[in-house]
Amino acid sequence: MSYQRSEIRSIGNYAEALAKWEGTKHIRGRATDQRPLGRRDYVDNFRILKQENGAIQCLLYNTPVVTFTPEDNIVINTAGFRSGSIRKFIDEVSPNGISAYVFDKTMCLTIYGTPNEDGSSNKRSYRLKRNEPTLVRRTQTGWVVEDAVQHTVHKVNRRGKKAVMDRYQPFFAYVDAFCRLRQGEKVEDREIKEALGAQGYPLVMGSMNQWKVENRYALLMGYMASTGEEQHVDYYKATMVLLCEVHLCDAARMRAALVSILSGTHRDEVFTEEAVAKGSVKKDAYAHYFSARWDAYHTAHPQTPTWQTTLALAG
Repeated sequence: MSYQRSEIRSIGNYAEALAKWEGTKHIRGRATDQRPLGRRDYVDNFRILKQENGAIQCLLYNTPVVTFTPEDNIVINTAGFRSGSIRKFIDEVSPNGISAYVFDKTMCLTIYGTPNEDGSSNKRSYRLKRNEPTLVRRTQTGWVVEDAVQHTVHKVNRRGKKAVMDRYQPFFAYVDAFCRLRQGEKVEDREIKEALGAQGYPLVMGSMNQWKVENRYALLMGYMASTGEEQHVDYYKATMVLLCEVHLCDAARMRAALVSILSGTHRDEVFTEEAVAKGSVKKDAYAHYFSARWDAYHTAHPQTPTWQTTLALAG
């Protein structure tokens, strides 16, 4: 489809939408309530339809993306899609001052108001509901998005994160010493297998396919929880598990991987939730710590595993 040749024009209000529908002849052989929105030979791509309640729907293919209601409001429905064609269609059809864009895997809407007294832009952004229509209501002062998604983002609790990392400083120190001895060396699979044994080895080496990644994390957490005479041996095994994430004896990369894993296993201490102000859209930079993968870990291992029960939990 080509929007440059579509001849779609912005519709300012319900009266314009109704006039557009009434002033457009339907195509012979098609339903009389469905008429071309732009060029007549593009009718399969862009159509305008009048509902029994008087609402005027602007359809992209078979989806009523933009609807003008008799109350002079607008209903936007993406039907779960967030494609560039949906975004472009909203931009082309909607009144001036309403613009769509895709951000953080969601369709968003920007409302442009009268510029501020200092000349700066007065705009508000909203996340649209994915599988439900979103009402945009006209008021005396401009457009108002009535039922946009009210979302939260995660912020680092610096005090909580420091407390978590401090608890594992002995193992961080062990990793640093290990890397000083074997700087840049690639640890062979044979060494990892010998260190972890027949029970632990399959839990870490198969984590990206038939085994679950959370088992690797549980095993690592268990080895790091070791105390007493076996701690040095268990720290070595924990390092072998960590090398399945990094694949190279590099202190900076291993520390970074360990911080990331600890942030996920202790996410309730490391992160807090913060509501995003209405009219603003922000990316949740730490959303992956609350994704299905980490949910699976916390469901299977609601408490940090101890060394004595590591293999039982991981299995």
